[in-house]
Amino acid sequence: MTAPHASQIINGYLARLSDETKDLPSRERGELIDGVREHITEARAVTPEETDADLLNLLDRLGDPADLAEEERQRLGMATPRQVKLGVLEIGALVLTPLVWPVGVILLWASDAWSIRDKLIGTLLPPGGLFTSATAFFILGLSPAQSCVVVSRNGSPVATHCSGGLPPLAGISLLVGLFLLLALPILTGIYMSIQLRRHSRRKQTAMGSMAAPA
Repeated sequence: MTAPHASQIINGYLARLSDETKDLPSRERGELIDGVREHITEARAVTPEETDADLLNLLDRLGDPADLAEEERQRLGMATPRQVKLGVLEIGALVLTPLVWPVGVILLWASDAWSIRDKLIGTLLPPGGLFTSATAFFILGLSPAQSCVVVSRNGSPVATHCSGGLPPLAGISLLVGLFLLLALPILTGIYMSIQLRRHSRRKQTAMGSMAAPA
């Protein structure tokens, strides 16, 4: 008899093992996972009346996936990857760079969670964060589109002459540009968040991976 939840239990265990061994060289990682899978299959074959408890005991004897991954790293002479966590510096940089630009930029450069390129983008797009963008939006938005002169005769206006102004397409372009200017700090914050996650993953892999001995 097969354990009622055999598939869920085994697949969950192997999924954890796969996740814990992401930093291992692909060949050794595949051999480890295949070896564990084969061991599970052989052990189940000699347990005719298998229950969920039997299967859980079997996996417990195999060991925690994190421990198996660490044993394989030690066998290969690899370092344990350091977990890069989101700390006070990173949270402060993400929140304050768009809102309180000088403080946010200081925290951004104090953290090692971003690359130099990401830090430059966070600093320069746009400099000043939302304050600069809002100020530019206000100034450009209040700029007169056209100027008018009233012609008077004997103290009474007789004609109005207007000059300048933007063509409709240029006016639409200006409006779109103004809204993009306001959105740019927010988009920069989103970019920094995405890059933080990607850079953290790359850093964990780089610190944990070393060439396997020949």
